[in-house]
Parts: sequence; structure tokens; C-alpha cells
Amino acid sequence: MTVLPFPSAPTDNDGEPETATLAGDIGPTPADRPDVAAVPLPWERPVEHQPIFSPWLLDPVARRAAFGWAARATLAPVAFHTVRAPFYGLRVIARAPWGLMRVMAAGRRWVLDAESQTLIAGTVATGSDGSQPGPSARRPGEAPGLPRGDLPGAPGGW
Repeated sequence: MTVLPFPSAPTDNDGEPETATLAGDIGPTPADRPDVAAVPLPWERPVEHQPIFSPWLLDPVARRAAFGWAARATLAPVAFHTVRAPFYGLRVIARAPWGLMRVMAAGRRWVLDAESQTLIAGTVATGSDGSQPGPSARRPGEAPGLPRGDLPGAPGGW
């Protein structure tokens, strides 16, 4: 492992540190320069506070004008789209009749619960609630008198 020496100031041929630079002899520079005025600490500086309320908010005429502008800027788009909404609806109906019919059919099925009508009719016809088969019920193809598989240790599925 090679240890490199710490860099030191350049030296002349006689071993003395070189004091001349390209710009001439500068010499040592003090850390605290006397020609620079001391910067005041934050609590010594004068502070200018921003006003708590904006000037337009304190002036009744300016406040009325600002609120009027805000109301106009808000209500103009709302009024525009309120007037245009029926036209938007008519355009959708005119351009997408098949999609409208699909949406209406899906809404009708959801409202009338059409998918469960066959289940309800079967439940009414058999008089059962359609839940799990009772203990005496057998599966199709199951021989009578054989164990059903609900005993501990019996294989399931028969």
C-alpha cells in the first residue's frame, strides 16, 4: 500500500514556501475582513410585515367589485352548461340509440331483478327455500342405504 504525502504549499528550489503568485505577492488573508461591514443578525434587522388583510378587502367599493367579478366568473359557465345540457342529452340520444337501448334494458333488468325470476318461480313451485338439500335428500344416481360421506373419516363426495 502506498501512502501519499499531504499536499503542502509549493516550494522554491531552496525549500522555502513560494509566496509569489501570477497576480503578484498577495500575502495572508484574514478570516474576518475588516473592510466588510458586519451583517446584522436577524433580530437586529428592521422587519416589514405584510398587512393581515389585503387593501381591496378593506375597501367596500373594491370588495364589492371583486365579489361581483367572482360571481360573474363562476355563474357564466354554470349558466352556459345549464342551458346547453338538454342539447347535450338530445345529441347523445340521437347518436347512440343502440347504447341507450342497452342501458335501458340493463336498468330494467336491475330494477325488476329479472335474473332471479326463475329461481323465485322454482322456489314457489317446490315449496323449498332453495338452500342446501336436507339430510334425507339424495343426489341423482346415489344408491339408497350407502353412507353419504358425512361421517368422520369417510371420503367426501359420495
